Amino acid sequence: MGNRGLLARLSSNTPERRIEAVESVLENLRSLLNMRVGSAPTAPLMGVPDFTDLVHSFPGSALTLSKAIRATILTYEPRLQSVLVRHVPVDVPMVVRFEVSAQLVDKSKSAVRFQTEFSPGGRAQIWSR
Repeated sequence: MGNRGLLARLSSNTPERRIEAVESVLENLRSLLNMRVGSAPTAPLMGVPDFTDLVHSFPGSALTLSKAIRATILTYEPRLQSVLVRHVPVDVPMVVRFEVSAQLVDKSKSAVRFQTEFSPGGRAQIWSR
């Protein structure tokens, strides 16, 4: 990064900048998707429904959770646009996985993909594909 100013780094289109942006988005998504609706007093709609409340009605409630994930991302992660969330069936009991495809809102308009997995206890793990 050297002596380049903050604004120059933020507006650059280098691979390093894209990696920084994706890592920052991932960190925010980890927080958002591990937050339950109603747990933030100043933003009561922030987060996703409690996974443990939905797990008993899977696979039918996968659509409910995928819509909630998409709405949360669109509302609380302004660096992403064109967000699509798709349920990915897995053969592990009590585990639900989704693929998130989106586009960075920057000069590059780069496509990004994430996997998120909810496991018993409702904890979400998120990683880049």
